[in-house]
Amino acid sequence: MRIDEIGFGDLKLIQDENEFCYGTDAVLLARFANLPQHLNVIDLCTGNGAVAFISYNLYNPQHVVGVDVNTHEIELAKESASINGIEDKMEFISEDVLNIKKRLEFESFDAVLINPPYQENGRGICGNIDAKHAARFETTANLADFFDAAAYLLKPKGTLTMVHRPSRLVDILSLARERKLEAKRLQMVAPHPGESANIVLIQFVKGGGHELKIEPEYYVHTK
Repeated sequence: MRIDEIGFGDLKLIQDENEFCYGTDAVLLARFANLPQHLNVIDLCTGNGAVAFISYNLYNPQHVVGVDVNTHEIELAKESASINGIEDKMEFISEDVLNIKKRLEFESFDAVLINPPYQENGRGICGNIDAKHAARFETTANLADFFDAAAYLLKPKGTLTMVHRPSRLVDILSLARERKLEAKRLQMVAPHPGESANIVLIQFVKGGGHELKIEPEYYVHTK
């Protein structure tokens, strides 16, 4: 267990090195969201809360909720909120995204952020799931389930911002449109100039029009 300064304000984050510590994808997702201030924001697949805390620093939301199936990670996120003195602004819930309708109200959020598992793995996996495996592979919920949850949670014209792999882009766009979540901004991210993109950032608007803006490619590392 360690306490890290995340590089956004004075915020600190408790991380368990035996589980899935946050990385570049979380920072890219929070940055790309580009949210107005004072919104109600929910971070699905929050893990230890990295995206939620970075978004809190960047956008000064009215309230942030983080949801994850991993109870241990949720407890760490709650402790992080406590040591930062922002328990009144941040709430963390241990729940499977499949049960989101039982825990949260319909159309109660202005913005959804999600860094979901990237790899397909089928449904109905039972028993003990290794935390690192669950962070990388779809276990109980799949990509369609995450879009169902986002569509349920978002107010009309609310935004969903997602980070994923370019290889899943066709599935992502088609599943989103089926749920009236229209892609409005898209950015490819490559490790270095001249290399193929290995991350895609997409922002959707619930009930948005059919116009997609492709933003310039972003590089994690430069010369």
